[in-house]
Amino acid sequence: MPSQVNFPRRELPVFVYGTLKAGFRNHERYCRGVIEVAPALAWGRFHEWEPGIPILSVPRSDILLLGSPDAAADLEAAEALVTQPGSGVPWATRFPWRWRRIRGHLLRCPDPEQRLRLLDALEGFHPATGRGYQRVLLPIRVTAPE
Repeated sequence: MPSQVNFPRRELPVFVYGTLKAGFRNHERYCRGVIEVAPALAWGRFHEWEPGIPILSVPRSDILLLGSPDAAADLEAAEALVTQPGSGVPWATRFPWRWRRIRGHLLRCPDPEQRLRLLDALEGFHPATGRGYQRVLLPIRVTAPE
């Protein structure tokens, strides 16, 4: 049975799977001050953008919200979506043969607007172009500690 994590308004849940995980090169700079780290899974598949830089593709059907240039508005929309009564999001995909369970960590971060801007800059998030990195809200399954 999947666990559900409820985040207070002023915290940001972020699924990390590559260089932002503890022990990797970007963790200390971009994830300093995280409140909690929980092992987690997402549906997707990896591609390598450059040697050592993984890119995660996720099923379109799992995307609940696309990120925009306005981090504050995105946070409000995500909170409204997740906190609606009866809005339990099933952790599943329609094409299990095409997608894999991706292991990562779900971080609870303070200062969500500032953290999103920092992570967007790191990842090169430019929603106006429609190319490159996309920030999305999707179902994540928190798992037992590794």
